Amino acid sequence: MAFTTPRTWVTGEVVTAAIGNTHWRDNLRYLKGLDGAVTIEDALTVDSLVTSGNVDGVDVSTHAGGDAFVQHGNNIGNHTHQTSGAQGNKIDHGAGTTGLGDDDHTQYALRTILTTRGDIVYRNATVWARLAKGTDGQFLKIGANDPIWADVPAASLTVPAGTGTQVFSGTSPNAWTDLDVSGTVGSNVALLLIKIGGTGGTIGDFAVRKNGDTDEIYSTVGERGAAAAGAGVSSVFCILVVATDSSGIFEWRATNAVSTTTVDIIAYIK
Repeated sequence: MAFTTPRTWVTGEVVTAAIGNTHWRDNLRYLKGLDGAVTIEDALTVDSLVTSGNVDGVDVSTHAGGDAFVQHGNNIGNHTHQTSGAQGNKIDHGAGTTGLGDDDHTQYALRTILTTRGDIVYRNATVWARLAKGTDGQFLKIGANDPIWADVPAASLTVPAGTGTQVFSGTSPNAWTDLDVSGTVGSNVALLLIKIGGTGGTIGDFAVRKNGDTDEIYSTVGERGAAAAGAGVSSVFCILVVATDSSGIFEWRATNAVSTTTVDIIAYIK
């Protein structure tokens, strides 16, 4: 049943049942929604909105058909709903909603951009971005600007040819001194197998430690390796293990300053 444009009455007109039924009864039934959906041609102002409980057996919080009822706050302005495209049936905020733009809220993610279990969301130079999950065993690190997945570097053993790579030749220090071997192992942490040796009758002991350590650990050269080179002259060495810091530096010293001291790296892991 459709709504009938209300009749304009004239003085002295006789009201018949047919006229009354059409313009009173049937229009009231239409406005009540007894004969189908009501169509509002212009606008509707609601003075009081029920926000809880049941209306005619329908829960106003969740419609029986599964559609949610939205309660707008008191301060929301005029707005429209898009009817097509990716944002169909969603609020188009526009300028009517105070403080919000038109679906461009960069302060939070408007909708999820994650597609796969294990994905991570981060911010690139301008907007939210998706970092796809890495592979088993990878770790997350920072690239030039953004996070990336990377393989764990494999440890490698390097054994220089011959008797090793000489990293010092001269007078050994008798106080803790840095020895920079980054030219051989790189500016990174490495585990070194080194040979310290010297020639002379009073060589004494050598000590090595990680840069910044405070322990005093010595190795007597005669106990680690020695060879007599003639009366009163000894050519001796010791083999020691030490770790460098992230700059490729470790500390060393001797009990005596010996001018014929050499330090060779015979193997290292990094």
